[in-house]
Amino acid sequence: QRSDTNHTHSAVQPSRLTPRQREAMSGSPTTALKLDTPSLKSWEEADGALRVYEPAQDTFLILDSLQKDADRFRARPPALCLEIGTGSGCVITFLGKLCQELARTEPSFPLPRLMATDINPHAVQIARATALENGLPALEAVCTDLVDGLLPEIAHKVDVLIFNPPYVPTEEAEFVKAQTTLKELLPDKVALADLSSSASSLASSASSASTSTSTS
Repeated sequence: QRSDTNHTHSAVQPSRLTPRQREAMSGSPTTALKLDTPSLKSWEEADGALRVYEPAQDTFLILDSLQKDADRFRARPPALCLEIGTGSGCVITFLGKLCQELARTEPSFPLPRLMATDINPHAVQIARATALENGLPALEAVCTDLVDGLLPEIAHKVDVLIFNPPYVPTEEAEFVKAQTTLKELLPDKVALADLSSSASSLASSASSASTSTSTS
């Protein structure tokens, strides 16, 4: 269970759930490789709640999903991991710690390049601090809109892409820009249909978690 008991969320805290409930939330049993939620002391001390979204239930679902993909990362080590809209930096930091653990248990596992972007300069500062306090000084956090400041350097080079946007109404132009950005970032062989399927799966997990919480 994640050690996020110091944080108060509007949803049920994953740290207070039983293993069975966590399995119901995520759709499959947890893996043997278990990591704590990154410390968010920097976010708390910087009054991040006033300027940066607080990690909540959907954040922890993503952490669970990354943890379950540990075997896939082990089989195909990523060279470049990028989180768009990093906020507190919790997710990209967790992924970095996961890769560190894989490298610790398997010395041949190469550590990836970690990058994060956010249009909010306060989020970029907090994400850097979060990574640093969790032992990840190499995180490259950039203040930019989506990935405007990173192209063409990382075009078609991103192996792991994470994007958990705020739940706000989206104009058609923004949606088209997001789709175009994905095509520019990911390897040509990655189909957007696969990404949509993964997103639907995560949304389904979140919906199931909400239902199970309301009926328990």
